[in-house]
Amino acid sequence: MNIDDFVYDPRYDTLPCDTETAKNILAQAISNTFVDREVSLLNNIMYFIFGSSNYNSEKPETLATQYFHSIWEAICSELFNNEYDHFKYLIPKPKWHVYNNKYNPYNFSRQIPDILYYENNTLYVLDAKYYNIKRNLPGWHDLVKQFYYAYSLGISLNVKTRNLLLFPGLTDHIVEYFGYVDIENDKRLGEVEAYLIDIAYAIKSYGLYRKQSLRNYIGL
Repeated sequence: MNIDDFVYDPRYDTLPCDTETAKNILAQAISNTFVDREVSLLNNIMYFIFGSSNYNSEKPETLATQYFHSIWEAICSELFNNEYDHFKYLIPKPKWHVYNNKYNPYNFSRQIPDILYYENNTLYVLDAKYYNIKRNLPGWHDLVKQFYYAYSLGISLNVKTRNLLLFPGLTDHIVEYFGYVDIENDKRLGEVEAYLIDIAYAIKSYGLYRKQSLRNYIGL
């Protein structure tokens, strides 16, 4: 995520109350909610704060996941008010036409863009990409899908499309234009623009259930 140095903030080193009070507050919050996600979140906060019986304050603790790309997709979907469910039945599907009837002759596969929304007479096709852009950028296997999503949807729905990639990063702006990619010497498929989304802002907004959309940060 382009993070070169870890900045320690001492404001979050201690609880704002004693541990017994914190346990009671969290336990009461758990008993008062029936939303599975919130119960799971509150339980994880309890585990994180109080640790296990063999907790060693001299040893740093780390929470990690191998699947942050899925979290990044969920964050971007929320920040850009994803309308995929509205369009998913209109997305063209590759269809197999099999000669021998003993095989399934109506086998469809699916196109699944990360984020779709319609605004300013344009269908926006967004893909949340979890890359360290200092080291590498999406290759052909990622880009070809994005080019075809916009191409096939534009033809099927008879609309203008814009194609964008969303990278996590550290930036002085909430959203920062990164650049674009196109096919060398062939402009028929247009271009895929790329933007950096400030990771600290994105995670905080998602975690606090903020409803502010980032659509306006994408230039016309």
